[in-house]
Amino acid sequence: MDIRSYIKFPLNDREWGKKIVIGGLLSIIPIINLLVLGYYIRCIKLGMSNSYTLPQWNEWGELFNDGLYSFLITIVYLLLPILLSAALFNIPFVGVLLSIVITIFAGMMIFFALASYSVNKNFADAFDFQQVYKKLSEKMDRFIFPYLAFVLLSYIGSSLVLAIPFAGAIAILLVFYVGIVFSHYVGTVY
Repeated sequence: MDIRSYIKFPLNDREWGKKIVIGGLLSIIPIINLLVLGYYIRCIKLGMSNSYTLPQWNEWGELFNDGLYSFLITIVYLLLPILLSAALFNIPFVGVLLSIVITIFAGMMIFFALASYSVNKNFADAFDFQQVYKKLSEKMDRFIFPYLAFVLLSYIGSSLVLAIPFAGAIAILLVFYVGIVFSHYVGTVY
């Protein structure tokens, strides 16, 4: 599938506008935004099954639990890079460069850990580091550039939210849309 098909897949859903607005609104409410992380897990799962319609906003308890697990998985995977980056940051240039590389790698591991979790909804599967690393290594060539594009688009969208109030409302929807597309892509690659 080409990149345009991935980017446009949410538009295939008849209720795409409503689903994007719901996700955008939920994403700005602390704690409630865990529902959005759960929705991303559903998008990963749909990508794994080669389904190209958006998941429903239903079964709120399941969405919340998946979102909470996603949040915890992300925190655990970020602990080591944060500690290493803090230590390396004092080394001019090389330390900063190493911190960036470590953070990028950890980010990629997070998405494959989330995909591992989503297969059986088993929290422990996300922490089978050897399996997660093996899967990522096998798919690195198909994953690294879309991942970097995702990070860049998310950064731009988040910056717009903070910098320009009116554009921020649109950027919130854009960030959620990018999250849907990338989560689905993670599922197809995994």
